[in-house]
Amino acid sequence: MKDNNVDKLFREKINQLSGLPENIVWNKESGWLQYQERFNKVKPINKEIIITLLSMAAMLVIVLLTLVLNPLSKNRTVIKQNNTGEVSQINLPDGNKAWLNSNSSIEYFSEAKSGNFEVVVTGEVYFEINNLEHDQYTLKAYNAIVIAEKAASINIKAYAHKENIDINVKTGAIKVFEEGSPNGLALIVTQGNYCSVHKSQKLIYAASNNNDNYLAWKTGQIIFEDQSIASVIDVLSEYYNRPIEISSESIAYCTFSGTFENPALENILNKIQKDLNLQVKYTGTKITISGIGCL
Repeated sequence: MKDNNVDKLFREKINQLSGLPENIVWNKESGWLQYQERFNKVKPINKEIIITLLSMAAMLVIVLLTLVLNPLSKNRTVIKQNNTGEVSQINLPDGNKAWLNSNSSIEYFSEAKSGNFEVVVTGEVYFEINNLEHDQYTLKAYNAIVIAEKAASINIKAYAHKENIDINVKTGAIKVFEEGSPNGLALIVTQGNYCSVHKSQKLIYAASNNNDNYLAWKTGQIIFEDQSIASVIDVLSEYYNRPIEISSESIAYCTFSGTFENPALENILNKIQKDLNLQVKYTGTKITISGIGCL
């Protein structure tokens, strides 16, 4: 190939380049001048090889930059998660809100599909759904599927190490499905009620919510009203992630009352000890409550 033919080929390759991002400082004329300065003394055969390689490389760069700066789809997966000991509030794309407990996460698309906003839940998450921009909210936690079609406030607790997925409805009403249900039968759970989905047995059961402290992790408030010590230590063990035991059944039905705002565990145990004339013993991370009982 003659020099003028090689030059003509290179000029054509430069003219074919288009769609460069705005932050790329380069134009066709400067590229042509750089070529003339650097390759006008190169042998024709070598010049042809160099031109071919440079043009291929240039086109590849254009393709890569286009994919990076202008992705094929704007819809992407968003993952929000908390570490141990953290509680955080997340503002969802449509203006609704979610609160994540410790060691929890949510996963959703940045844009809803066909009017259905889907969220995958792991751990414990509280949702406040007031903005009805979508036809429905679908919340998935392992084999439990929760659907909210109207305004609702829902707490979902679905930790990997627990067999039960616990769902509390603070306001509104929801539908709950078990993923493997052959007939797609739904359980309607209304305000103030609770249901649980068992992972391995694939069962759903509902009951009235008897635990007023299921949102203590979010509010920081713990309230006991004439509750048995057995139920009190269940709440405290879960809230503080500390093992607490009672030494005998004789004190299990002693009742205790108190309201606490972001308290230290020791402050609640001291009040139990004082009000019920019981003893609290600390052995490493284990706590034991003992006494003669209150019958």
